[in-house]
Amino acid sequence: SELIGTGKNQKCMDQVPLEQICRYAAEDAEVPWRLAEPLTERLKAINLFELFSELEMPLIEVLTEMEFNGISIDTERLRGLSK
Repeated sequence: SELIGTGKNQKCMDQVPLEQICRYAAEDAEVPWRLAEPLTERLKAINLFELFSELEMPLIEVLTEMEFNGISIDTERLRGLSK
């Protein structure tokens, strides 16, 4: 919302100066990059890294393809199942 606004004043991304888009994209990439190592170590510490890397990460591609092809994913149901 800071970058493109909201509501009737919302802009398209191509209307935003390139310098602002680059800064936004860099921040979007930096956060997961900084989190990757500590979260990997946490998953290993609680013996869940193998589940994450062997099952959950490959599933992202399958779920993305399903959604791309018109199958809606019930994220609330998935969240409930994860508990």
